[in-house]
Amino acid sequence: MKRLFGTHKTLHWVFTLQFFLSSLTITYTMCMNSSSTTRFL
Repeated sequence: MKRLFGTHKTLHWVFTLQFFLSSLTITYTMCMNSSSTTRFL
């Protein structure tokens, strides 16, 4: 039972990290796009 809970906790942490990384990547991409657009203007 404890092992199952530990696995669930790890999966939850992995999903949280994945979500954080993906949102960070999207934000970074949007910032780069806006900065490059501003540079061209």
